[in-house]
Amino acid sequence: MGGIRSTATDMVKYVDANIGAAPAKLAKAMALCREQTFTDGTMTVGMGWLIARPVGHEYYTHTGATGGFATYVAFDPVERFGVTVLCNRSQQANIGAEMMRFMYGL
Repeated sequence: MGGIRSTATDMVKYVDANIGAAPAKLAKAMALCREQTFTDGTMTVGMGWLIARPVGHEYYTHTGATGGFATYVAFDPVERFGVTVLCNRSQQANIGAEMMRFMYGL
């Protein structure tokens, strides 16, 4: 098990780096983390990211929870947008996933 302690500002910077704001050397490593490493036909995973593929799109997402708090991060490096949700409860009720669907007009 692992975890990251960060602020909303940190998470926004992290998403921003993943959609194109990272220096070239770091961008290459970040892209490597998004390469598909496993699929079972219903779920696809990269090195640290779940890969979601709604109709005509692909985005990367990861969630986490600990001690009464939950997070959701997702981004689309092609469309260059992302979502970060931080909740002060143990579940974030899929708010982030709903926001991603809204961004795609789904």
